[in-house]
Amino acid sequence: MAVRRDGRCICPLRDCAEPHITLRPPVLISHGRDADRHWGTAGWAIALVTQPFDVLRLPASYGAHLHQVLGSDCPTAIARSTKMWQFFLKPGSVSHDDASAAGGEVIGGSSAWIAAPGTEGEDADRYRWLVPPNLTNWQVNGEADAIRSVLATTDWSAANAPYRHLPAIIARALR
Repeated sequence: MAVRRDGRCICPLRDCAEPHITLRPPVLISHGRDADRHWGTAGWAIALVTQPFDVLRLPASYGAHLHQVLGSDCPTAIARSTKMWQFFLKPGSVSHDDASAAGGEVIGGSSAWIAAPGTEGEDADRYRWLVPPNLTNWQVNGEADAIRSVLATTDWSAANAPYRHLPAIIARALR
């Protein structure tokens, strides 16, 4: 798959906006030497098509609390510079309105995609796995009630905040 990087795609068209296969016929790349031969002249990235899952992207105040609730049962990634959290969920677990009200977004469906954690995204930020999918047996989370309860929290005053030490928790997660 080719993903636009540094404002241009590596395919001959150069102005593509969506990820697409560039090698015709598609080539199985299973060794670093092959990857270097095919992709060595340009940067490359990995895109995940979100058809089998939704990605809930949330700011740190909600993300840290949701991570505490879901623990290691949900594949989770966090961005170093923006502190945005990504939770990989069963499709339909969270409504777009609930996510938007919390300052986040839901990315999902067969025509949507995200940059895989470890790959630099469109916002020039790099997400890294906090809970890699192999720890959840490659299963996404579907605890819709728990997720909705966290997103429904609107009072983040010190007395009601899920964490009084939020910066320290985020710093530990980003190590």
